[in-house]
Amino acid sequence: MSGVKCNVKDNQTNHLAIADDSLGAGVPDLQQPDASPSVSSGASRHPSPVTRHADFVRWCERGMAIGWYLVWFILPFSKAGVEIGSCLAIACWWGKRLLLARTEGMWRWTEQLGPARWPLVWFLLICAVTIFTGVRPEQSASALWRKTLEYAAMFVVTTEVVRDRRHFRWLVLLLLISGVAMGGDAIYQHLTRRDWLRGHLLMAERVTGPFEMPSDFGAYLISVVPIVAMVALAGVRMGWLSAVKGVVSADRSSTERSDDGVWRVGVLSRRFRMVCLAVTGLMFWSLAESVSRGAWFALASVGLVLAAIRSRRLFAAAFVGLLLLTWSLPDSITSHLVEAITVGDAASQQRVAMWAITWKMITDRPLLGHGLGVYMWNLGNYGITPDNVLMINYAHNCYLQMWAEIGIFGLAAFVWLIGVTLVLGVKRWLSERDPFMRAVTLGIVAGLSALLIHSGVDTDLYSLQLATMGWIMMGLAFAAARYDGAATVLTHKGERSRWW
Repeated sequence: MSGVKCNVKDNQTNHLAIADDSLGAGVPDLQQPDASPSVSSGASRHPSPVTRHADFVRWCERGMAIGWYLVWFILPFSKAGVEIGSCLAIACWWGKRLLLARTEGMWRWTEQLGPARWPLVWFLLICAVTIFTGVRPEQSASALWRKTLEYAAMFVVTTEVVRDRRHFRWLVLLLLISGVAMGGDAIYQHLTRRDWLRGHLLMAERVTGPFEMPSDFGAYLISVVPIVAMVALAGVRMGWLSAVKGVVSADRSSTERSDDGVWRVGVLSRRFRMVCLAVTGLMFWSLAESVSRGAWFALASVGLVLAAIRSRRLFAAAFVGLLLLTWSLPDSITSHLVEAITVGDAASQQRVAMWAITWKMITDRPLLGHGLGVYMWNLGNYGITPDNVLMINYAHNCYLQMWAEIGIFGLAAFVWLIGVTLVLGVKRWLSERDPFMRAVTLGIVAGLSALLIHSGVDTDLYSLQLATMGWIMMGLAFAAARYDGAATVLTHKGERSRWW
């Protein structure tokens, strides 16, 4: 019995030490100068260059974390906040890379991306090539520098900032806070016809929340709702204060014994899960009031696919539940869905017309495209002018627009990156034994998949907020797949093991 207590205490000490040093993780193991009684008091007041170097690296990592969490929280509310946070995180990342250039090498960070390294490198390389092969080199160069490289950098920053369990908990906590703010804003807009955060009016009786368009609001919601919903349904209990502070309690009073005789350390309280469930309901109501048919379809499709991966019974239950939900919808919403399927409304007809024009662009230059970021300028060559009846500047299909801009090779590299990320995330979800990380991984994979499906009928990957969200979600999926610090478990015999 004393051995079990000792192991529990050791586990608590080790976990708290890891949590305290999480912001300093990744710093090279630099040899500290030996303390000696002969060192004078004046010399001790001046740290060595090695110590200063390590301190600078830690400050850069803290700056990366601050910038990243700022973007994650403020993304639905402010474009300026997204830019400020992204610039801070990327600048600190470059500072860290330059400081570690001597010890690790300038490009050592690419090895940490594993199988996602080459898809990302090829995608950026092809985008750069279109500067020289496209129709407007200066515009393509500007798009590469100001947009594409920024999104890719946020992907890399995400993989370096989100590394352990505590970071995923803070991620969920910030989602709860922003979810309450967005849901409250949507309710206020529904009642007063104007949201209180940004002053946006209702658009055709559809709530937009803090976004300008209801479809953008729906796209953001379907990317984050699965994360909160899966945590709410997770079969693990974690102390309320532990969830907020990110500290795993390791005493016997906060452990749970499973059927296989394993004591699980760190649990989610029922109160915390109820809060997640309430926020999930608020988000679902906001999604329904946005009347974003593409978002509804994307979320339903992802739910069916993941249910099929899990088991046939779960897929059958999800399919029957979806049919019953569709049957119980009001006639106004049902007719709205039918119009989208049959292309009977003006919005659907405009999309089909833009897809036809985009296909003409693709057939003209299918291999390397017309150049990164020139789609809107190039519309004039295909009959779309400011006084045209369509009045649309995007293809409303991100993959067709990407093909038209950077060609089939660039699109293939991007799909390659998406495929690698999703496959790694699904594998991690199926093999993960830590209930909290299993729920978060499933939520990230589902949210990312829904956003990518919705990008096939809208402009998500060409919107600052949603494009940043998409690349961050890809980084989170990769970070969750790479996560190997699962909570230590204690068997009832006092033996320590790990969830892999």
